[in-house]
Amino acid sequence: MKTLDIPKMCHFCRYSKFYHQFYTYIYKQYSMQEIVGEIKKLVVDYNVHFIRFLDSNLLGSGKLIHKRAYELANALKENNLHIIFAMHCRSDSVTKEVINILAPVGLKYVSMGIESMSIKQLERFGKQETVNTHWEAVKILKEKGVFVQGYGILADPLITRDELLENLIGLYKLSQEILIVLN
Repeated sequence: MKTLDIPKMCHFCRYSKFYHQFYTYIYKQYSMQEIVGEIKKLVVDYNVHFIRFLDSNLLGSGKLIHKRAYELANALKENNLHIIFAMHCRSDSVTKEVINILAPVGLKYVSMGIESMSIKQLERFGKQETVNTHWEAVKILKEKGVFVQGYGILADPLITRDELLENLIGLYKLSQEILIVLN
């Protein structure tokens, strides 16, 4: 397989020199025009047609998720950019509406922050996600034929034995449906 020596300067790339030099402690959400401009440059200058958005900040949160998904899809269509892309996001970012917008313009892979399958551990993390949110996201993605990889946090310093057991059982059940990576 041929690898490209791309400049790693895109704002959406977690490995970006720019990202680490100027934004070491914060996540900045860039405009869709900037992101699509960078995608266009990758396609034209480097013939790159697979993009992996490694930052869950691409879509944002809450009502912004739908808006940004729509902006991305429209910008890709308007610029006639035919790419395949992967993205990292939280499970509460995955809705039927959002995936129905992104799948037709190239979304094929989602790495999703599962965090935990323990209700109490999720509450402690304060991420507003639930075990049901995780399962619903997996269902939506699989129905659309999008490959799903879930990232879980096995334990934290405050975890109890019961939480750990609940998390392990939940992650095991989820691993019957998707690939699970533990952090």
